[in-house]
Amino acid sequence: MPKLTGPFLRTDETIESVMRDVAIALVPAFIAGVIFFGLRALGIVVLATVSAMLCEALLLHRRISVQKLLGDGSALVTGMFVGLILPSSAAWWVPILGSVFAIAIVKLAFGGIGYNIFNPALGARAFLALGFTGSVVHYFKPFEAVTTATPLLTHNSFEWALVWGNI
Repeated sequence: MPKLTGPFLRTDETIESVMRDVAIALVPAFIAGVIFFGLRALGIVVLATVSAMLCEALLLHRRISVQKLLGDGSALVTGMFVGLILPSSAAWWVPILGSVFAIAIVKLAFGGIGYNIFNPALGARAFLALGFTGSVVHYFKPFEAVTTATPLLTHNSFEWALVWGNI
């Protein structure tokens, strides 16, 4: 019997439930960022998330309420992604500018969720990397940059730091 596909199949998943699951899946990366980079990483993610949610609520609604601020959850996820892909050394205004660009230009200007031509968070990252390179590519410790094909070439023996991801 052939596999059934098509628009007649229904599921209980909604945009809100998928965005909630994505936000929950980002929590371990968020915790690791705070462990590796400290409270500054927490501030970057919070600034990016709050500004993305506020930007979407302001652009879509005349009056803002908690329900409208949360929306379908896509702004929350976009803000989390923007905050997580920025270095903890970024200036306070960089995550705000990136989130506003992600929501207003990359997402909503093309019609909203499902119609954007790029991933909003990565569009914001590209915008920030082109416009504010110095504040987006400078990382604090525990990461040191190695400009070779692979960090394995610089080590003579096995190191657990390569497994944990902080090299």
